[in-house]
Amino acid sequence: MKSTQVTPDTIQLTRFGFVNCYLVREPDGLTLIDTGLSGSHNDILGAANFLKARGDIDAKRIGASGHSLGALTTYRLVYETCCADKRVKAAAPMSGAAGDPPQFFTGISTPLLAEHGDADGTIPYQTGADTFAKANPPKFFLTLIGGGHTPPYRGGPDPAPTTVAHVTLDFFDRYLKSDQRALERLRQDADQPGVAKLQEQAG
Repeated sequence: MKSTQVTPDTIQLTRFGFVNCYLVREPDGLTLIDTGLSGSHNDILGAANFLKARGDIDAKRIGASGHSLGALTTYRLVYETCCADKRVKAAAPMSGAAGDPPQFFTGISTPLLAEHGDADGTIPYQTGADTFAKANPPKFFLTLIGGGHTPPYRGGPDPAPTTVAHVTLDFFDRYLKSDQRALERLRQDADQPGVAKLQEQAG
């Protein structure tokens, strides 16, 4: 993997000559934008090592999130039994799924927020719910009522994207910033009749 500083706040990560993903520095941390090349979880590990060596991140406050293929990558990065990265302290996959124990989740209790639309025609809702059932607590499952595979995660003023944004930030505030009040905010933000509902095993 090759790392190239594109701007003072953006690092481009490439493999096999293709743009694979970008790391963007933001006021409260770093965002990884994954372009979906197979094997991205290994590149994310490499990116974390690269930034840790530069002193750009707090290695005790790393979270992972992704949508669709990015969610599958997140599950592999955080919950694959053989090689989960213990530096990741919380994960929020969106519209994703993972395999069965013992390949996934065995001995791993990294906090999980799984988010899935119940009208997802790409990765079925039940598949996401079954994945959640296999995970160890603490864990949360946000159902987006009538939500498809992509629209709830695109942002904008609609209720579903707003709920996703608030609940995800509440989750990371609790498990990356040790904000003890964040779980109550998460529950309130997820309580949106006709928009979303929450299952939890907070542990």
